[in-house]
Amino acid sequence: IFNGLSDFGKTQSRLIIPSNVSGIRKILLNKETNEIVKEIQFNKGSKLANIYNNAFEGFVGLDTINLPSSLKSIGTAAFKGCSKLTKIKIDNNADNDLSSLAIAEVPESCFEGCSLINNLKFAQDIKAPQAKAFKDCTSLNSITIGKNEKNDFINCDWTRINESVFENTGELTIKFPQYLNSIGRRAFAKSKIKTFKLDQSKILNDIK
Repeated sequence: IFNGLSDFGKTQSRLIIPSNVSGIRKILLNKETNEIVKEIQFNKGSKLANIYNNAFEGFVGLDTINLPSSLKSIGTAAFKGCSKLTKIKIDNNADNDLSSLAIAEVPESCFEGCSLINNLKFAQDIKAPQAKAFKDCTSLNSITIGKNEKNDFINCDWTRINESVFENTGELTIKFPQYLNSIGRRAFAKSKIKTFKLDQSKILNDIK
């Protein structure tokens, strides 16, 4: 959609997406522009429904993105490598609160390498994050699901912690989901997680 914007951003730091855009695929900007664009906004009345795979991957200068509440799906590696991203807003609401979105899951590598994000909030019915969803989010200290306390996943119906989901993350204190029965490879490798809390009656069938 935006492949023709390779020169955009040399004097602009904000990318504004028209309201009639319903889907965002990989935005191909040159390296210089990727570093300059600091904010992405969607015009009022946006019909955006889908952010596809790798849409904003490599936007290394991006600090803030304000998404519309019409968004229903986010693709693999959508924000991968956005190393300066700190604020994700939905219709200008609280920073990093995605709980109002009707997205079903956090896809593979969605926030991989977003090293400055320190907190995220999702809806209660969000599915278990896919592999590498938060890998290398080195400042991530808080994930909130629904109305639970931060880092408390006990009421989530997740049965598995996928591969490298929390690899190299910040100082999380995790209460495992009550239905958990397996943990994937490198799920917590190199992470700074302080505490794991697991129901003493829980038997894990598969730990990689």
